[in-house]
Amino acid sequence: MNYKKGQALIMTVMVLSGIMVGTTVIAGTLIKNQIRQTVGVVQSNQAIYAADAGLEWELYRFFVNNAEPKPSIGGASIQTCSPVGTRCAGFESKIRSIGTAGRTSRAFEAIFE
Repeated sequence: MNYKKGQALIMTVMVLSGIMVGTTVIAGTLIKNQIRQTVGVVQSNQAIYAADAGLEWELYRFFVNNAEPKPSIGGASIQTCSPVGTRCAGFESKIRSIGTAGRTSRAFEAIFE
């Protein structure tokens, strides 16, 4: 009779342990996804600001001062093409700026007609 009570206790402990482990795994997965999403938002913002800075830089070079040095943005890179600098394929009156941060890229483009 004592063996049956012991078996019930062991089974109860095992079931509760399984539930706790499952809950912990699910919570960990949700937290990991939230952290990944937050990092993606930060990189997206950095890429947008880099693309905007590149577009503004090319517009300034086009209309005011062609000798202005390229802006530097920590953690992000800027690629541009314009009639002033690197030529864009197909259009002579187009400025394209691509900002990149991590694995995220964002672009702005200005076309003059």
